[in-house]
Amino acid sequence: MLQRDGGTGFPWDARPGYVHLMQDSQPPSPRETHQVPRPSCWRYQGFVTILVALLLLGIGRIPWPKGWAFHLRGSATKWRPSVQSAYLQGQVGAQLPPHWMTRSMESVPIFQQNSTQAGQRRVWLVKVWCNEELPLQLTVHPKDDFGRLQLVMKAVRKTGAEVLFEGHREGLPMTAIRANATQLQALLNETHDLVEFVEEDSAMTATEDGTVKEKDVNDDMGTAHPSKRRSSLQDFPPSWGLDRIDQRGAVAGGHNASYRYHPKAGESVHVYVLDTGIRTSHKDFGGRAVRVLEVTDKGLHLCDDSEDKECAMDKNGHGTRIAGIVGGHRYGVAKSTTIHAIKVLDDEGHGSSWRLAAAFDWLLVNAEQPAVLVVASYVRGQLSAVASAVDAATRAGITVVVAATDRGLTAHPNACDYTPGFAQSVLTIGATTRRDTQALTSSSGTCIDLLAPGEEVVTCGVSSDLSEALPQRSSSALAAAHAAGAAALLLSEKPHLQASEVKQTLIATSTVGRLSQLHGSPDRLLNSLGEELEVPFWATEGMWSLVDGGKDRECGPGCPVPWAAGAGDAPNPGRYGEAIAPKIAFICLIFVAEFYGLW
Repeated sequence: MLQRDGGTGFPWDARPGYVHLMQDSQPPSPRETHQVPRPSCWRYQGFVTILVALLLLGIGRIPWPKGWAFHLRGSATKWRPSVQSAYLQGQVGAQLPPHWMTRSMESVPIFQQNSTQAGQRRVWLVKVWCNEELPLQLTVHPKDDFGRLQLVMKAVRKTGAEVLFEGHREGLPMTAIRANATQLQALLNETHDLVEFVEEDSAMTATEDGTVKEKDVNDDMGTAHPSKRRSSLQDFPPSWGLDRIDQRGAVAGGHNASYRYHPKAGESVHVYVLDTGIRTSHKDFGGRAVRVLEVTDKGLHLCDDSEDKECAMDKNGHGTRIAGIVGGHRYGVAKSTTIHAIKVLDDEGHGSSWRLAAAFDWLLVNAEQPAVLVVASYVRGQLSAVASAVDAATRAGITVVVAATDRGLTAHPNACDYTPGFAQSVLTIGATTRRDTQALTSSSGTCIDLLAPGEEVVTCGVSSDLSEALPQRSSSALAAAHAAGAAALLLSEKPHLQASEVKQTLIATSTVGRLSQLHGSPDRLLNSLGEELEVPFWATEGMWSLVDGGKDRECGPGCPVPWAAGAGDAPNPGRYGEAIAPKIAFICLIFVAEFYGLW
């Protein structure tokens, strides 16, 4: 039973994870109300009302009534104005990396380091206008992105600049070149009307794990009988993180007894780890981890075509630890998912923005869907090229999960100050401790979407095929790995979901009200089994509580359910309670349907 706090109760069925109306307690039908005579003029006004109502229901992120199966593709991703438009309005440049500057060349914004000398050959990312970000008032020929990129590449070759990577038709409208200022000037003289911006390459670094202890274990790693592997219950998981994300309440005594997960366990979902590579031979992966691509300073190397047996192999450990949490049989969230190793960082954990962009271009062309990407490297400042890459991946239906960085104890703890965590289309994850506090080293702030376990999380090691690793400090990379695994679980159950819908669902089903010491981060803890707590759209404003034995998993009787009619914090943001227009529209539909006898 669901009871209004301070008011009367309604006989609503409160099953775990849901709040539904019971069959014998439906709202009164409009047929039971007084029938109003229908003048003939209402015939035309009715059509207008229906049209207006449908328009209101179809605009932006407006909630559809419960039970309606329509989805607005990409509605949860905010429109991002073009970099050039923002530059002309004075909105770009304040969040560049330290010691960077903004200047203009042939009316094209250039983002570069202050120390760049005219004669030096530097690596530049040249972003061509793409139709999704083209301002309405601007017309660029040719009309298609790839045609524009082809013209730019023709001009690049005329200048004698070295091409590091070139975008593909289905990939990024972007290229990376090594050129000096004179060559760059010659390029923009010819193509300034085709180029949105130019950005100098920037170094990127893996998130910090600190000291990592490893030991060999042999406890049914990846060799379990298929029937056991398909189970949706893991008794005594090695990591408290698995136990924490499948329940609403805190982990009792630091560790509960089991980890529950969806039966498909991420099956048929492909998770791409863009990091230091993966030790794919580790027994915990059971043959589900594959090496696909390595990006070095010399370019892209496909592991299938490479004679180098070390292609995309992890000698650092960072990528393997992430992969273990994502999909290891013993340590992983999604135990049946396929994990792909894309090495964009060297064995010391260092990379660059052009390498990351090149990997995104390859993925846009070759990724197997449904797909999830994990990025756990960063650079201070907001890089437009990387933001364009992750936005393109999201538009293509690929869910991008990024670590919030581990800069909480520095002078710049805000996750919004780092790339790629600042990008609106990605799912940015901060780290928590087993005490349900935000980890001290985790970055914080409003750019974080969710928090997940990241302190003292046990995972796969890199020293051998049986090694187990325990980082000695918190890691937002391992927190992001939990979220990527949860995304894989969701996509295996609902493979039709778009990237924006995956992000929205994970946020909407997260656990609220359990975290502390957040430092400006949202009070939302990842829940891998969460379902949307659905409140009827005609519910009045106020706080509601589950009573009379109703429960939302571990959230027992008396657990508050916030519901604000028209303006508040709804259980499912984006579908309920964000705007009054949908409610007006729905009332109009009911009104018209009553007059025309459609009930």
